Order: sequence, then structure tokens, then C-alpha cells
Amino acid sequence: MSLLQPISLPTQPVSLLSQPVLLLLQPVLLLSQPVLLLTQPVSLLTQRVLLLTQPVSLPKLIYLWQMLMRSLPQLKQNLYIQILYYYQHNSDLRKVGTVR
Repeated sequence: MSLLQPISLPTQPVSLLSQPVLLLLQPVLLLSQPVLLLTQPVSLLTQRVLLLTQPVSLPKLIYLWQMLMRSLPQLKQNLYIQILYYYQHNSDLRKVGTVR
């Protein structure tokens, strides 16, 4: 049984975010437990949602956030990024941080 609930987001191209996400995927996959990342934009230029669809520990989350911070200079300045994740001890979807 999965903790995942269906999430409906608008489907638009992810070209602005695809490169940083590729940079994130490799280090994350080196962490012994693969983390599945889904990227779907909410609006073309103002918002992107990075969703971890599996439970993740706090150290992994911090590591992922640091990798995202390193990739931010490659993103447009007006890009609005949210990281959402399933907290390990609670199936509620929680917002970890927002960068503008």
C-alpha cells in the first residue's frame, strides 16, 4: 500500500527546470536509496514544483536542498521553486522551503 495520493498539476514544458533537475538526480541516486523526482510546472515562468514521491529522511532532504541551491544561478531569477515531500513520520504533504 502506498502513501501516495494522486496529484493533479497542469502539464506544461519543463525546459527551464530540466537541466538543474538532471544535476540533482545524479547525486541523489548516489545516496544508496533512489529517490524518485517528479517535476511539473505550475505556471510557465513563475512557479515550478519539485515533488519527492517517496518518504525521505531529513539528511537526504538537506542534501537535496543544498544541491538545489547550487543549481539556482542557472535558473531564471523570477523562477519560484517549492519543494514538497512526504515526511517520513507523517503521510501529509509538507512544504519544506520556498526560494524566489
